[in-house]
Amino acid sequence: MSAAITNLDSGLDEVFSLNRETYTGLASKYEKTGYPRLQQAKRWLEPFIAAMSEHNVRTVLELGPADGYLTGHLCDLGFDITAIDFAPSMCEATRRHASKATVIEAEFLGYQFPTPFDAVLVSAFAHLFPHPWDLAVLEKTRELLAPGGVAYLATTLHPLFRAGYIEKDATAQVRYRTQHTAASFESLIRLAQLEVVDSYVTSDRLASEKTWGNWIVGRKS
Repeated sequence: MSAAITNLDSGLDEVFSLNRETYTGLASKYEKTGYPRLQQAKRWLEPFIAAMSEHNVRTVLELGPADGYLTGHLCDLGFDITAIDFAPSMCEATRRHASKATVIEAEFLGYQFPTPFDAVLVSAFAHLFPHPWDLAVLEKTRELLAPGGVAYLATTLHPLFRAGYIEKDATAQVRYRTQHTAASFESLIRLAQLEVVDSYVTSDRLASEKTWGNWIVGRKS
């Protein structure tokens, strides 16, 4: 059972409020681009899908499922998916595209899960939290992994580390965002006591200036 983190400070409440408003407003845009993003995600996740097969994964927790296209795909592959998101419109979209999934409308750090998962999907999620709460996200991910479980972590890579309120993809939508270098995100992984099983870099075909770091990790033994 994972403990809910209750000592979330007022500054984090402000981040949550702004990010929730931003991603609630972006739900329809995400749905309109859902299919091409799913095709890209399938390619990026091939090593993780293989790792899940090797580890006999059945139950998967997805953090921030966005429009739910990937969630639905994972359900179709036979995985038992639980998805959690704090934006109501994102949860509604996920339910539309992943009817077999369990969708929880809640804030991840404050939610108590009754059981661990064989795998956790943390794509474009931890970088939405200021430090040290980004570390808390990865630590909770580790705690939620069942013995022998694996997690997938992904974030955009940048030449310089930067954190703060940043406009999303040249839109009017602003949210809190950490722009990681590969070294800064790998440092976060080590601090969370997660062990890297595999890592690779992917180019975003839908946004030419974006490069993504991808890590498959497990609990440190």
